[in-house]
Amino acid sequence: MARLIVFLLLSLPAFAQVNEIPLRDLNGTRTTLSAFSGKLVAVVFLSPECPLCQNYTRTLNALEGAEVVGIVPGRAYDREELLRFRDKYRVRFPLLTDAPNALAAHFKATTTPEVWLLDENRTVLYHGAIDNWAIALGKTRNTVTAHYLSDAIRAYREGRPVSVPETRPVGCFINDL
Repeated sequence: MARLIVFLLLSLPAFAQVNEIPLRDLNGTRTTLSAFSGKLVAVVFLSPECPLCQNYTRTLNALEGAEVVGIVPGRAYDREELLRFRDKYRVRFPLLTDAPNALAAHFKATTTPEVWLLDENRTVLYHGAIDNWAIALGKTRNTVTAHYLSDAIRAYREGRPVSVPETRPVGCFINDL
């Protein structure tokens, strides 16, 4: 049975694959990325314990032009921890869990925060860091000089190609894969 499911998943177009991967909201209700169909979506993998994720919530809350969806991979955090994270950092975008790491595996996500900007057809327009504030773990710039994600959103909205389609994310490793 498991082989049949894997075969069927591999046979589906990428849009169907990513759109139908099972996720859960903080109430435990099953959902998928198809709930955001027809929209430009920034899928960002987050960890409540990662200092960079904590700091980037403000940037993600202020992001314009795309719907932000926070994905917490694995089973490391229970509902109460995620609610505390959401409330403490005033997260205004949906937080979803990816307990089986299916979405993380689909994207080959390794880091938090790590973002994928997807168009309406779930084509990846941009992948990597949100901006260049973080140089390495524990080392940041005083001033952000490159806004990778917001620049990619603007380029797409203006009908231009994304000039920097991929960067190396900096952050905490996803440890529940």
